[in-house]
Amino acid sequence: MFKKLINKSFRKKESGLQIKEILAVVFLLGITITLMDYVSNRVNYDGTIARNQAGQGDRAETLDLYIDGEKKSIDVEVSEIRLSPEEIEKNFEKAKREIDETYLGHNKDSNAVTHDLDIRDSYVDKMVDATWFFDDYHCLSPEGKIEMEKVPEEGQVITANVRLNYEGEEQIYVFSFVVRPFDQDTIEGKFYSASNLVKETDESTRDKNILQLPDQMADTKLLWKKKMDYRGLQLIIIALLAVVGVFLGQKQDEKKEHENLIQKRISDYPMIVSDLSILMGAGMSFRRAIERMSLKSGRSGGGYELINRTHKRIKDGVGELAAIEMMGKESECKEYRKLANILCQNLRQGSKTLIDSLEQEEILAFDMKKRQAIQAGEKASTKLLLPMGGMLFVIMIIIVVPAILQMKG
Repeated sequence: MFKKLINKSFRKKESGLQIKEILAVVFLLGITITLMDYVSNRVNYDGTIARNQAGQGDRAETLDLYIDGEKKSIDVEVSEIRLSPEEIEKNFEKAKREIDETYLGHNKDSNAVTHDLDIRDSYVDKMVDATWFFDDYHCLSPEGKIEMEKVPEEGQVITANVRLNYEGEEQIYVFSFVVRPFDQDTIEGKFYSASNLVKETDESTRDKNILQLPDQMADTKLLWKKKMDYRGLQLIIIALLAVVGVFLGQKQDEKKEHENLIQKRISDYPMIVSDLSILMGAGMSFRRAIERMSLKSGRSGGGYELINRTHKRIKDGVGELAAIEMMGKESECKEYRKLANILCQNLRQGSKTLIDSLEQEEILAFDMKKRQAIQAGEKASTKLLLPMGGMLFVIMIIIVVPAILQMKG
């Protein structure tokens, strides 16, 4: 009990020191940033505000204005850097190139446009605004969507006028393209024709209770199938995932239970060696010693379960050496294998040095337990570092990010 209290107080002391250290670091960091802000914003401020680069937009800065000893907060709007006429011309040309590269969208040829156009309202990193106009909206919407049923068989030439604007400076970019119906020899054309055929069939058979889908289109055979929702397959996948999850959970629980058992055996080891040393030092044989330990302890699990099992085997007629060896093998702990070797060696050669060996092993076992207690305390302290580190990170974000943004401004 005394050892547990010492270990507990040791862990509390370590955790308290770490919390104080983190608070001290945060406090010093806050003081440093505050001083830097004061020097930058109050002492060394030269009355200038950096402009954003072209395309980054305007920026707003709130400053304290002092007049005749009176202070007032003023919102100052700072426009972005304006481009020179040469730079504006370059951006207009760049915008035209971007239009040529993007407006076709999924189309490959401006003389055979069959898919919707890719129309954008700005180019050159949103520095140049664009407004689109078309000379014919019969088969093309203002958004660049093609109404294929309105496209004439010979195609339709459409002229686009794109008004480019940068802060009042304007240019008009004019170009043409040809909107055509789908080629019936292509797979897209066949799908489009099949869709139109269904619409025609539906309209002509509206007086019937069912719609019979066409199975032939010219020389092309049409095969219709309903789309599957795969509910059964989804259920199977969910069930398999659940089984895998349960299996992995059971394995994890078994692993954790096994680790706890090994840890319990290691924890019991010093007391088991101490009991053997005392009882056999008082003149008891190994058989009588483990019998007394089995009757007195009444414990289950851990190292005493191994003692109870060994005692039961000896009672059932298994030889002492064989029972001790079996205890060492099934313990899965090097400590118990070492104890089994000490007992077997002394039982074979005589027990003259057995008591001395057990006493030495008892000292080593309790030293090991002390080291394990210290390691457990360090491990617990390490686990506390993660949430405390998270708190420190949040505090630093709250303090540092606004300060950095202000300094950049």
